[in-house]
Amino acid sequence: MQKKEKIKRIIAKYKRERDEYLEDLKRAKADYINYKKDEHRRMIEFAKKEREPLIFKMICVLDNFERAEEEVKKRDEDELISGFLKIKEQMECFLEEENVTPIKTENEYFDPNYHEAIECIKSDLVESGKIIEEVQKGYLLEEKVIRPAKVKVSQ
Repeated sequence: MQKKEKIKRIIAKYKRERDEYLEDLKRAKADYINYKKDEHRRMIEFAKKEREPLIFKMICVLDNFERAEEEVKKRDEDELISGFLKIKEQMECFLEEENVTPIKTENEYFDPNYHEAIECIKSDLVESGKIIEEVQKGYLLEEKVIRPAKVKVSQ
């Protein structure tokens, strides 16, 4: 009889340990789920804060467009053109500060990693595979293509 009691006690001990481990696992799982939710919220807040300077700069550009729009009604064309060119320059400086650079197309060969061919043109004057015309500028954000350049390519 003592052997049965001893076995029952051992089984009960192992059941308690099992239950403790199971509770620890459930707690750890709940903590991990809460951590993921908290981290997701932090990332959203971080992204919002990081966008603020960018949006502020874009608003400054928009302000200048609005000023130029008001001047259209008051001034001659030469001053208007000058104003728009200044806004373009401001936008280019902003993009440069953000490490955004245009993709080279002039005297370049077509590269599908950087260019999107919108037309192939047969030409005896230009080597096959060379870009003939840039239709829309493409841009890199540091090393990543954020918009490929739309080009016409010789065939």
